[in-house]
Amino acid sequence: MSARKIHWTLFDETGGYESGTDTLTTIGRRLQDLEQQAVGVLKQTGADHVIYGIKFYDAGEEKIDRFCFYMRPMTDEYFETHVLPIKNAYIYALHKR
Repeated sequence: MSARKIHWTLFDETGGYESGTDTLTTIGRRLQDLEQQAVGVLKQTGADHVIYGIKFYDAGEEKIDRFCFYMRPMTDEYFETHVLPIKNAYIYALHKR
């Protein structure tokens, strides 16, 4: 039996994107790489937060629906207004404090 493939989308800073499907193992490695990049972005930009991924669950919050990858620095206000309200999801982000 082959490993389940999960849909992902990678958004860049210009609004462009690429998408595909991968196993959770491959997605986990991508998240680790993005987290390391986010450390540098947090230091370089002085942002309050850097979001680098979101894992979305189905409505019942039982199965992973998809992943979205980003590298988006943001202020506390933006994070609280646009990220915290997201439902059925796990947010991957680094925080200044």
